Amino acid sequence: MTDTLHALNRKRYLRWILIQIGKVAIILFVLAYLFPIIWMILSSFKIQSDAYAMPPKWVFKPTLMNYREILLNRGLIKFLGNSLLIVSLSCVATLFIGTMAAFALGRFRFKGNRDIAFYIMSTRMAPPVMVIIPIFIMYRYALNLYNSYAGMVLVYTAMNLPLAVWLLRGFFLEIPHELDEAAEIDGCSKWTAFWKVIFPLSGPGLAATGILSFIFAWNEFFFALILTAKKTRTLPVTVTSFVSGMGIEWGELNAAGTIIMIPLLIFAFFMQKHLLRGLTLGAVKG
Repeated sequence: MTDTLHALNRKRYLRWILIQIGKVAIILFVLAYLFPIIWMILSSFKIQSDAYAMPPKWVFKPTLMNYREILLNRGLIKFLGNSLLIVSLSCVATLFIGTMAAFALGRFRFKGNRDIAFYIMSTRMAPPVMVIIPIFIMYRYALNLYNSYAGMVLVYTAMNLPLAVWLLRGFFLEIPHELDEAAEIDGCSKWTAFWKVIFPLSGPGLAATGILSFIFAWNEFFFALILTAKKTRTLPVTVTSFVSGMGIEWGELNAAGTIIMIPLLIFAFFMQKHLLRGLTLGAVKG
């Protein structure tokens, strides 16, 4: 009996040790992941000499000079407005078109249904450099959409639409078909049944898709670099102006990076519950 108790105690002790090791590993991983972000935020409050100091300064006199410079003198507020306008409109268009397409693929049975869905998703796998030249030629010489808000909204909508259709289709597949049938028995058309029954139930899926679309469009750099000029330039492209042949303006660069990150953090913080619920309730089911 005593030997059995000792064996159980050893197992409990080993389990406790493994749990503590796991906690330490998680903490170290999180710190390693957050360190670049923490360093960027701290460096945004340093003067240029402190930012270049070696070894790095952890104790310094903070200043808002970098933020005043980029917001008042470098016009970052305008580019922040450009990003918010373009990304918001593209997200609305992506969700609207994606919802219609996903509902058709998820609720109606026809030959090649799954193949079409996979083909739509496969277009998202194409690297942007493969399509940028024809898009640039069309925008510049045929459609007159170069350096326009409409052009960027169209590009970002096309970029996020395949993922939106794929995610929302999987979510619609999880909603029981009996709900459609019950609504139709009550006299609803398929369109009315969609808006009054299916659409309200798809809130978590729409939230998850909207969050991912917002993040991808907000961070997008390549299309914005090629298809915009000063009028419609977005924040990721603006950050490159702090790197020149004269050197890197580390203070302004880190301040701009911090400003770019803030909307994403706020958006993700308030929508994280919907994102988790949307992804776990079938939004990624094929």
